[in-house]
Amino acid sequence: MKKSIALLSVLVVGAFSVDAQDANKYGATPEIQEKCKQNISLYREFRDQKNVADAFEPWKKACKLCPKAAKTLYIDGVNFYEYKIKNAKDATEKEALIDSMLAVYDARIKHFGQEGYVLGLKGIDMYKYRSDEPLKAYKVFKKSVELQEAKSQPGVLDLYYRSMFEAFKKEEVAREDLLTEYLSITEYLDKGKAGAKEKYHTYYDKAKDNINEYFILVAQCDDINALAAKKFQEAPNDLDNVKKLAKIMTKRECTESETFVKVAKKLNELEPSHESSYALGVALLKKSKYSEALSSLNKAIELAPAGLADLENYYVAAASAAIGTGAYSTANNLARKALGINGNNGKAYIIIGDAIAASAPSCGSNEFEKAAVYWLAVDYYSKAKSVDSSISGVANSKISAYSGRFPDKTMMFQYGQIDNAGNVKKDPVQIGCWINQSVTPRL
Repeated sequence: MKKSIALLSVLVVGAFSVDAQDANKYGATPEIQEKCKQNISLYREFRDQKNVADAFEPWKKACKLCPKAAKTLYIDGVNFYEYKIKNAKDATEKEALIDSMLAVYDARIKHFGQEGYVLGLKGIDMYKYRSDEPLKAYKVFKKSVELQEAKSQPGVLDLYYRSMFEAFKKEEVAREDLLTEYLSITEYLDKGKAGAKEKYHTYYDKAKDNINEYFILVAQCDDINALAAKKFQEAPNDLDNVKKLAKIMTKRECTESETFVKVAKKLNELEPSHESSYALGVALLKKSKYSEALSSLNKAIELAPAGLADLENYYVAAASAAIGTGAYSTANNLARKALGINGNNGKAYIIIGDAIAASAPSCGSNEFEKAAVYWLAVDYYSKAKSVDSSISGVANSKISAYSGRFPDKTMMFQYGQIDNAGNVKKDPVQIGCWINQSVTPRL
């Protein structure tokens, strides 16, 4: 029934105007023009019925008879092939259909131009259907972007960089290309967003976030610092720019440069928040500016929302800064708050051990009580490596250093910690001052 309805539609071909342009659009002769219009009417009738199976053959005939008839020939053709690819019987058929679909894009460019834009669409399908050949998609995207520049669609720019990254992993693209192209692509996204309607801005932002994730994976700190210095100099008061720079540098742990300090300070100035305060605090901590760092990190803790996943890291960083200022009791309290969130935070135990060890000269009324403090410090270092094997090297180094400061046998005998039989007494030794803990004596 649908076929008979479609066949009746050929009667409407007279609605196509026959003028001087027909020879160019619909064919060189009246006979070809008539067949062209018949097949266009047929395939569109079936298309509108969502009957791809019956639309496909007249569509192919129309493309062959009159390839310049309408741009929609090629838009519809891609849709038809997507349907057929989805329903392919086997891999061989699917691959042949993919080849044919990609050829539709080439035909569209040949007859209707828009090369840069259409290559972007072709690249998307190449990346989708030929993900194991990222270099081929990358080359198509590259040509598209070279032609379109800031007119490129955000999704095209996103997949351009992603395909470049995938080709890099297969050693088909150099790391330097990813670093160089990052600048151009992000500039195109910025320009494109500026010229787009506000409702489309989220697409540009999402593309940029995705590209940043890949950039972070390949860029070294020297690369990121150089890029950040350039971007910061260009727009030091652009909040969005400064936030993104701080995010990239923090995530890649490139926080030791003067550029990061400048970025973090500016971010904290433009938009005070727990993130910006933390970024600034970390930057100052790296520069051994402990008092400033502690102030900024305390601000981060104050501004942090309840349940923040990174809060334990805020406490650990603040505790490290407190150690640097000599506020050992404060460092201990901050580290314990981190342990209250995560009892397996090895860094927090290291900091507590450091605070205790640093307090040894002032905790105790005699040489034995001061030396006994190191027993307790080493206990915390041992605890640190037991909960976090990644810091075993640091913990073992500190254990080795401070074990040499334990009370020796002579000192312990002198202060009554060894009995006449030469045995160490089991009674715990109380550590005074802010520490206020007991420790088991040992040799």
